[in-house]
Amino acid sequence: EYGWQLADADGREALPLTSGARSHPGLWRLVALSGGAPVTVFGECGHRGFTPLAAWSPEAPAETVPLL
Repeated sequence: EYGWQLADADGREALPLTSGARSHPGLWRLVALSGGAPVTVFGECGHRGFTPLAAWSPEAPAETVPLL
């Protein structure tokens, strides 16, 4: 099972999410914010995967959306 992944805008590259990120409600906040469109995401990347910490929508780039 590959689980959740964050892909780049072209869909060519992707980072797997950590198990902690997959079970956190912030992931659903990220899904709702993106609506399937590209968004900017900040987080931590380690050997177990990526943990998204904050995101920004193109419609409101000055508004940081916390994901934790």
